[in-house]
Amino acid sequence: MATATPVVSTSIGAEGLTCTDGENILIGDTPVAMAEAVVRLLRDREVCVRIGAAGRRLVEKEYGWDASAEVMRSEIMRVIRRVGVDSTSADSSSP
Repeated sequence: MATATPVVSTSIGAEGLTCTDGENILIGDTPVAMAEAVVRLLRDREVCVRIGAAGRRLVEKEYGWDASAEVMRSEIMRVIRRVGVDSTSADSSSP
């Protein structure tokens, strides 16, 4: 997806991803459905490019550095609140 290559997967293979069948991925849960999805991409260049580009946009938005940094920041702040550390008074010069 990150390289704008269209992806064909099973539902289980795409589990945990925020992708949508027919929009930024093609899902095929049987051998026949998987083969049909691959053939569709091979026969229809427009669909191939559209699915690939949408997958790239999804990766940039949901899984890029900015999104990852925000998840990390949120988790750190959650832990700080839970343990009661005052993040504004922490001395950054101490080890």
